[in-house]
Amino acid sequence: MKKMNLKAAVVLAAMVVVLMMTALPVSAAIAKGDSRVTSANLNMRSKPSTSGSVIGVVPKGKFVKITAVSSNNWYKISYSSKAGYVSGQYLKSPFDLFGNKYSKYVATAIWMRTSPKQTSSNKIRVIPTGGKVFVIAKVANVNWYKVYFGGKVGYIMGGYFKGDTTNSRVLAKNVYLRSSPVVSTGNRICVVPKGATVILISKYNSKWYKVRYGTKVGYLAAGYFTTDQKTTSTTKTMKTAINMRSSMSTTADNIIAVIPEGAKVTVVASYSGNWVKVKYDGKTGYIKAGYFV
Repeated sequence: MKKMNLKAAVVLAAMVVVLMMTALPVSAAIAKGDSRVTSANLNMRSKPSTSGSVIGVVPKGKFVKITAVSSNNWYKISYSSKAGYVSGQYLKSPFDLFGNKYSKYVATAIWMRTSPKQTSSNKIRVIPTGGKVFVIAKVANVNWYKVYFGGKVGYIMGGYFKGDTTNSRVLAKNVYLRSSPVVSTGNRICVVPKGATVILISKYNSKWYKVRYGTKVGYLAAGYFTTDQKTTSTTKTMKTAINMRSSMSTTADNIIAVIPEGAKVTVVASYSGNWVKVKYDGKTGYIKAGYFV
């Protein structure tokens, strides 16, 4: 067998070291302000050493926030109105402890916040599209969730989880998804087609909803969800002439007929937003309610 020269042996040894380093998992360093979960009932001590007196016990499975980083894998935390030191040996990511059991992926980028409300001053960081979060809890009475991401604990609005059909709505008509809840200033993001499903994030006011459509988030005018529709079939007489429209909007380009004063129409459905669907002279369209005798 041919002997290996010294240079080749050094190169081979270096390659082995690189491969070993690549194969070994590298734990993310814990920094001040990060949060971790206790993997056991954990003694909280008066100083960063096992020689420090025990001043409290943090139960297994509790999230704790790091207030200071000490040497030798010790960290200062606060828990139950006490501040003390714990060993980093028992501080884990929730993904290490629970795997994917309580994890979800966000469908589109969203701010994680310090509290379950939106203000300009409570932003922690952006969770990117596809980001994996650990869901700690749903906040009672509001559409917000407490989550863990990137070492931080914070809050995100509901409706952003991929595959989540909670609060889903189906569109009764084609409608524009807009960047703001104002027709004159809200730029058109895309058309959400009839029959498509959107996820309701919040009701902005009586006329607009904030929704997610796939990876896009924007505003839809009220009255376009199939759940808003109330089926009827009654004949009404018009007390004044009115435009019949192809959609529930008063734009100039959607007039399909003028219904004259005294005409008979068949009302087939009513919607929130004071719109009704009618049949007249072989055509079907929409008019504003309140114009009947």
